[in-house]
Amino acid sequence: MCVCFWVILHYLCLSEQIKAEFLSCIGSSLEEELIENLSKSRYFSIVIDESTDISVHKQLAICVQYIDHKSANVQVDFLKLIELPQGTAAVICDTVLTYLNNCALSLEKIAGGASDGAAVMIGSST
Repeated sequence: MCVCFWVILHYLCLSEQIKAEFLSCIGSSLEEELIENLSKSRYFSIVIDESTDISVHKQLAICVQYIDHKSANVQVDFLKLIELPQGTAAVICDTVLTYLNNCALSLEKIAGGASDGAAVMIGSST
């Protein structure tokens, strides 16, 4: 985002809570728009990566690649960052499937998937 946005945000919303709520609303709006684009796309691929942050919380990043229905260009976008209770293959798989189902995205539209190749990400170890 541009520097101007952060300057305006700082002067208009002094409360950290208000800033967080404002950014959350923007994120939700962008997520809804992306889900709408994915639902209009014939197929999409998902890219997932699990990581542990500095506070030792496990998180799963989900990115998607799809052909935009308006421009016919290939798009790669960040979709969601989800906190995980555990980093096992079963939890990661369940989290992805639950999220996609909650977004009403058809699993039949998934044309491919990618990860960093770690054993837990490809399901060969739990």
